[in-house]
Amino acid sequence: TAFTYASPMIKGIFGTPERFGMMVRQGYPMVWRPADVQFLDLRERDGHPVQRVMITDDSGTIYMLDYEMVETDSGWQINGVQLLRAPEVGA
Repeated sequence: TAFTYASPMIKGIFGTPERFGMMVRQGYPMVWRPADVQFLDLRERDGHPVQRVMITDDSGTIYMLDYEMVETDSGWQINGVQLLRAPEVGA
């Protein structure tokens, strides 16, 4: 299902839903099976909307990701994802 939300560029890179799914499972396991998902702020970067998403995995680890969005004939689709570094905590 996630492949249907991918932009034409992303679909062109991976070719099939199976290859795309393998990349998500290996590179973004927290996205594949999240325990919780919260959509945060939407802002613009380099002329594209970027949706910040907070994902919690089954172990309770929190991840922040930025999803670059593009508008296509099929509606808004994901054109890329960036896993953000966790902020430094402590002194």
